[in-house]
Amino acid sequence: DATFGGSSLPTVPFTGGDLNLFVAKLTDAGSSGSFQWGLAAGSAKADLVGGLAASGNNVYVGGRFTGPAATFGSTVLTNPNQSVTVASAVYLAKCTDAGTSGAWAWAQQGGGVNGNATICQDEATGVLLGTGRGYLLGTLLGLGNTTTPPTTVATFGSQVQTVPGNTHPFIATWTDNGLLAAAPAAARPVLGLWPNPAHGTATVRLPAGAETEPLLLLDGLGRTVRRFATPARGATDALLDLRGLPAGPYVLRGAGRAQHLAVE
Repeated sequence: DATFGGSSLPTVPFTGGDLNLFVAKLTDAGSSGSFQWGLAAGSAKADLVGGLAASGNNVYVGGRFTGPAATFGSTVLTNPNQSVTVASAVYLAKCTDAGTSGAWAWAQQGGGVNGNATICQDEATGVLLGTGRGYLLGTLLGLGNTTTPPTTVATFGSQVQTVPGNTHPFIATWTDNGLLAAAPAAARPVLGLWPNPAHGTATVRLPAGAETEPLLLLDGLGRTVRRFATPARGATDALLDLRGLPAGPYVLRGAGRAQHLAVE
């Protein structure tokens, strides 16, 4: 068994000194660190993690499993090349981080079915996250005898491609509700602010259609040092009274993206 903090992970029974895969969470406390949880998965043969990426509490891992079937929580993936002596399939799995515990959410398999091959070693070697979608990178490897080269039929969800044997790189894209929820919101409009640096007063031009809300001036430590009245609905400009403020850098927050302001 493997132990990560309070998580003891019974490994999947394996043969021949092969490997199971794991994901563990480590909390950084500055001068110390501690494991929060760990998760194990895999098959009865060599399994590896080739890439990992996180977005919020969503953790995505990709790699390969070599046994006939691989278990990720309640999900079981089946190796399409079980009849081949050396055969691995691609997996992509998601686990959710609940703070002091984690759990497998889902798992998908991909890669090729290799006809007339003696070695079929498909694996994911990278996981990347974009806005609302993810990308899985890796290689498809199908080797056979020289007289009748193997053919790989690669499947990733509804996408199917047929390629000749030997080694081919692949990139596959996928979506998940967790990524859609974590996608960044559209950028807020920018406040107009002048002069900058300012002496005594400064003028703010509010973005078109911006909601009326108080304008806050923060110092370099993030403390609110001055609160200006909420601009009248429909107003485009507001005058800021900066008299009495120490010279230095400030941040103005309000209707729109924050702006840096230097007071002299």
